[in-house]
Amino acid sequence: MYIKFKKYYWSIGGNMYKIGVCEDNKVLCLEIKKKLIDLLNEIELSIDIFFSGEDLEKNLLSEINYDLLILDIELGLLSGIDIGKTIRGKLNNNITQII
Repeated sequence: MYIKFKKYYWSIGGNMYKIGVCEDNKVLCLEIKKKLIDLLNEIELSIDIFFSGEDLEKNLLSEINYDLLILDIELGLLSGIDIGKTIRGKLNNNITQII
């Protein structure tokens, strides 16, 4: 399942930061989203939430880029480590920050 939240606009510099959160625990996902909004309240930001590595990988392979990805290590078929390998290897993306 994939949920896209509305964009939050509290811009100070004109750049929108795109953040992806991949976590199979839905309660924890929403808590991470809330904390990000609280911490980054002066930045224009878009947060996409994924509950499986497969959904995130599908999004990444369709050329959707993120400035920051927060990945759970233990997911279903694709772990956070697998997603990291896809980003750095297959997509040759060394810019996206991964937590």
